[in-house]
Amino acid sequence: MKFKSAVCELIVVLMILAILASSASLVSATPSTSVEGTFKATPIPSTMIVREAGPNLFIYREANGLWTGGISGTTYGYQNIIVHKEGKMNFHITGFFESATVMGKTGSLNVLLVGNSDPEGTQGTWRIISGTGDLWNLKGQGSWWKVPTDTVFSYSGQVHFDP
Repeated sequence: MKFKSAVCELIVVLMILAILASSASLVSATPSTSVEGTFKATPIPSTMIVREAGPNLFIYREANGLWTGGISGTTYGYQNIIVHKEGKMNFHITGFFESATVMGKTGSLNVLLVGNSDPEGTQGTWRIISGTGDLWNLKGQGSWWKVPTDTVFSYSGQVHFDP
């Protein structure tokens, strides 16, 4: 009798493990997709705040942006910029898309850009922080850059949808 009970318990445990294993393989992120395009930021002059700290300038300003390509839409964002005495700069920018389109899906999107600039150009990284609508589970990251002669920034990276 104890043997039958132990076998039944073992069968139940094995069935549960089989169900869990099969459902785990069904729930996975979509394959990563490459995205690339351009964006241009237009500062809003009335929002600029500048303060000095030693030889450095700290600039806060708000800006509108237009993204085209794999991630498209208009942004409203906050830019924090540090200008060092030798002319190099560091950036921390948060962009909010009220309506973005990625891979044919739409929703709001929050993107973080971090980077630096010197006489050779401007470069950094971007990362999707969150989204809503069809983009609620979109994840992605990549790089962005601009050479001094360009008027727009270029970006590239990878995006995917989490389960």
